[in-house]
Amino acid sequence: ESKAPIRATGTTSWGARFRIAFSLAEPPHVSRLYMQLPVPGFLDRMVATPLSIVATHRHLALIRVATRTSTMLTVQNFFIFNANEHPSSSLKALPTCTEPAFDYTRDSGRVPPRRRLPDATPRLLNVFNLGFWCRGEEFVVAELTLFKPINRNKVFADICLLRSDRDQLGAPWESVRACGIPIH
Repeated sequence: ESKAPIRATGTTSWGARFRIAFSLAEPPHVSRLYMQLPVPGFLDRMVATPLSIVATHRHLALIRVATRTSTMLTVQNFFIFNANEHPSSSLKALPTCTEPAFDYTRDSGRVPPRRRLPDATPRLLNVFNLGFWCRGEEFVVAELTLFKPINRNKVFADICLLRSDRDQLGAPWESVRACGIPIH
């Protein structure tokens, strides 16, 4: 506790409680992130990064927690950490994204249709495609996926996003597609 004064706790959608702590240092010194992931919730240590800071902006951090189920499916949860609530605070869980994914398997020159998922099926978001922005207590998390069909000079841009409403996390995820954007 003395080495990492900024602390937070959270609970995953599968009921695992975890703790994180930060030790911030001025450059060129190294800042550190500590985590406690209890075994009854994080049995599968084969997940490459069970907890990671995906992005930060101003005083907020977007954190991803992941595990694998007994059927080898990856489950991920995202949390918002507010550094203004230190020395100790809770992580606020984002709602699960259940927006249907787009189908990239067919190239008919038209807009690829959405691949239908059963109701409330969680969608895995690609952390490498995520962006995060905040203003005050409001924030936006967005995933941008680009798809360029073979032998075409246009690209499809799919955006899946979650907007908070003054730190309220009950807003649903939305998705939009920008079609046929010319490549220059």
